[in-house]
Amino acid sequence: MPNSLSEASLTRPEMQSLLRRGKTDLLAAMSAKPQVLERGDILVQMEEPHEFLYAIETGWLSRSRTLPDGRRQIIVLFLPSEVCGIKTIFMTQQPDAIEALTPASARRIHYKEACELAAKEFGVAMLLAWQLAQDERHLHNWNVRLGRANGEERLAAFLLELRNRLIALGIDSAGTRYGLPLTQQQ
Repeated sequence: MPNSLSEASLTRPEMQSLLRRGKTDLLAAMSAKPQVLERGDILVQMEEPHEFLYAIETGWLSRSRTLPDGRRQIIVLFLPSEVCGIKTIFMTQQPDAIEALTPASARRIHYKEACELAAKEFGVAMLLAWQLAQDERHLHNWNVRLGRANGEERLAAFLLELRNRLIALGIDSAGTRYGLPLTQQQ
């Protein structure tokens, strides 16, 4: 089964201040006014060009892919304080959609501005790489759960992963209870 270590416990201690500085610098360069989203609003359209990265201020978002027959799979969940849309730096068209699962708000920066900032500020470059590494870790955990866990184990590991991420965000009540804005179908 995937390990249940939190991002904070996996992050090298010597990197933490650099990542905090990178986040501060990136947020300072982003739009002052957040984009407000309602549940179901699409932030990034699948298979369409998109040019912005986002820092989630409030709410939950998901990256998902819809198959030609209409079935949809959530790939990654994004929580407040996380950065999403980083693939816009590398790809002209986005392979996945990013959708609000709850009412949410996010600030944005054009990918070219993010690249210029990352070239000047090593902390920003490392923050973007760290967020991609976190996304990859979540995908690896989900892949292991799909391949080796039964349904009960998959659900338990998923809920524990979310709990650990929420606690890392400072949501202390997540240790005992938290809302889960997903339907059984999702």
